[in-house]
Amino acid sequence: DSVNDLQIEVINDTIVGHSCQLGTYSTNTAADSGDCSGYRLCEPGYYCTLDYERLQCPGGTFGADSGLFTEQCSGLCAAGYYCPIGSTSNTQFPCGGD
Repeated sequence: DSVNDLQIEVINDTIVGHSCQLGTYSTNTAADSGDCSGYRLCEPGYYCTLDYERLQCPGGTFGADSGLFTEQCSGLCAAGYYCPIGSTSNTQFPCGGD
């Protein structure tokens, strides 16, 4: 799903009906306590789903910023470069290198 396909209302970087900021993930292994004390901002190279799961940016994309919340991450890899899963730069590796 892309953010354009979702019918969500966002106010102050929080999804209405959810209590925690977009681009965060739960670090709690126990049941959710209802507050955001166990949530962390997604690191570069990752995005966080609307269900607060942390996933690596897909191959062909890159995640340069913290707090990303779509699988598009920061965007596509630059022409002539390869971006494997979890890349943090759009020029992660040049194509055709040894």
